[in-house]
Amino acid sequence: MFSKEDYDDWKIRMQANLAAQDDDMWSVITDGPMKIMKINIAFATTDGAPKYVEKRRHEYTNEEKKKANLDNVRPRAHIRVKTHKHMRKLSKSG
Repeated sequence: MFSKEDYDDWKIRMQANLAAQDDDMWSVITDGPMKIMKINIAFATTDGAPKYVEKRRHEYTNEEKKKANLDNVRPRAHIRVKTHKHMRKLSKSG
Protein backbone atom coordinates (compact mmCIF):
# COMPACT_ATOMS: atom_id res chain seq x y z
CA MET A 1 0.00 0.00 0.00
CA PHE A 2 1.17 3.50 -0.79
CA SER A 3 1.68 5.87 2.14
CA LYS A 4 2.44 9.58 2.58
CA GLU A 5 5.79 8.74 4.15
CA ASP A 6 6.90 6.95 0.98
CA TYR A 7 5.85 9.73 -1.41
CA ASP A 8 9.25 11.44 -1.79
CA ASP A 9 11.01 8.15 -2.57
CA TRP A 10 8.23 7.12 -4.93
CA LYS A 11 8.34 10.47 -6.76
CA ILE A 12 12.09 10.24 -7.34
CA ARG A 13 11.75 6.67 -8.60
CA MET A 14 8.81 7.58 -10.82
CA GLN A 15 10.67 10.53 -12.36
CA ALA A 16 13.74 8.36 -12.98
CA ASN A 17 11.62 5.60 -14.51
CA LEU A 18 9.86 8.02 -16.83
CA ALA A 19 13.05 9.87 -17.79
CA ALA A 20 14.64 6.53 -18.68
CA GLN A 21 11.87 6.01 -21.22
CA ASP A 22 12.10 9.49 -22.75
CA ASP A 23 13.48 12.87 -21.69
CA ASP A 24 10.13 14.54 -22.40
CA MET A 25 7.98 12.04 -20.49
CA TRP A 26 7.83 14.07 -17.26
CA SER A 27 6.61 17.15 -19.15
CA VAL A 28 3.83 15.03 -20.67
CA ILE A 29 2.84 13.99 -17.14
CA THR A 30 2.87 17.53 -15.76
CA ASP A 31 1.78 19.54 -18.82
CA GLY A 32 -0.37 17.10 -20.78
CA PRO A 33 -0.02 15.75 -24.32
CA MET A 34 2.63 17.24 -26.57
CA LYS A 35 1.47 19.42 -29.41
CA ILE A 36 3.61 19.16 -32.51
CA MET A 37 3.73 22.61 -34.05
CA LYS A 38 4.79 24.16 -37.35
CA ILE A 39 5.16 27.71 -38.62
CA ASN A 40 2.00 29.00 -40.24
CA ILE A 41 3.33 30.37 -43.53
CA ALA A 42 -0.13 31.57 -44.58
CA PHE A 43 -0.30 34.08 -41.73
CA ALA A 44 1.71 37.30 -41.97
CA THR A 45 2.62 39.20 -38.82
CA THR A 46 3.51 42.84 -38.47
CA ASP A 47 6.21 42.24 -35.86
CA GLY A 48 8.00 39.56 -37.89
CA ALA A 49 7.53 36.86 -35.24
CA PRO A 50 6.35 33.55 -36.69
CA LYS A 51 2.93 32.21 -35.78
CA TYR A 52 2.57 28.53 -35.07
CA VAL A 53 -0.23 26.05 -35.69
CA GLU A 54 -0.53 22.43 -34.67
CA LYS A 55 0.64 19.94 -37.30
CA ARG A 56 -1.77 17.36 -38.63
CA ARG A 57 -0.81 13.78 -37.88
CA HIS A 58 0.02 12.96 -41.51
CA GLU A 59 2.64 15.75 -41.44
CA TYR A 60 4.59 14.27 -38.50
CA THR A 61 8.15 13.06 -38.95
CA ASN A 62 9.03 9.70 -37.37
CA GLU A 63 10.57 11.51 -34.38
CA GLU A 64 7.46 13.66 -33.96
CA LYS A 65 5.28 10.52 -34.03
CA LYS A 66 7.30 9.12 -31.12
CA LYS A 67 6.89 12.37 -29.16
CA ALA A 68 3.16 12.52 -29.86
CA ASN A 69 2.81 8.92 -28.68
CA LEU A 70 4.25 9.68 -25.22
CA ASP A 71 0.75 10.40 -23.95
CA ASN A 72 -0.24 6.83 -24.86
CA VAL A 73 2.82 5.42 -23.08
CA ARG A 74 2.11 7.37 -19.87
CA PRO A 75 -0.63 5.11 -18.40
CA ARG A 76 1.52 2.00 -18.79
CA ALA A 77 4.43 3.77 -17.09
CA HIS A 78 2.27 4.52 -14.06
CA ILE A 79 1.19 0.89 -13.80
CA ARG A 80 4.77 -0.41 -13.94
CA VAL A 81 5.92 1.61 -10.94
CA LYS A 82 4.72 -0.33 -7.93
CA THR A 83 4.58 0.40 -4.24
CA HIS A 84 7.65 1.45 -2.30
CA LYS A 85 7.84 -1.99 -0.66
CA HIS A 86 7.83 -3.66 -4.09
CA MET A 87 10.48 -1.24 -5.37
CA ARG A 88 12.76 -2.05 -2.41
CA LYS A 89 12.47 -5.75 -3.27
CA LEU A 90 13.35 -5.02 -6.89
CA SER A 91 16.35 -2.86 -5.98
CA LYS A 92 17.70 -5.55 -3.60
CA SER A 93 17.28 -8.32 -6.18
CA GLY A 94 19.00 -6.37 -9.00
